[in-house]
Formats: sequence, structure tokens, C-alpha cells
Amino acid sequence: MAGGKSTLLHQIFQRQGIPPDEVMDKPAGVRAFMFASTMIRLEQQSRR
Repeated sequence: MAGGKSTLLHQIFQRQGIPPDEVMDKPAGVRAFMFASTMIRLEQQSRR
């Protein structure tokens, strides 16, 4: 799996339907939470 912000934006869009521009327009703290939450979910799924 590729890494970085693009992958996280893709996952958020695919799973939650939030376009990348809307994610990037969010306050930094909200955006960081969204990225961290998505990373945790991806890590949990990769362990299965």
C-alpha cells in the first residue's frame, strides 16, 4: 500500500465520501484527527 497524505485522503474519500478539498479545508486539528483515525483503521485491517 502506498503511504502518505494522498493515501489517507483517498481512504477518507472512498470510505466516508468526504472530498479531499473538504478535508484540507478543515482546521489543522480536525484534519490531524481524521488522518490519525484513518491510519489506525488501516493498521487494524492490515493485521487481519
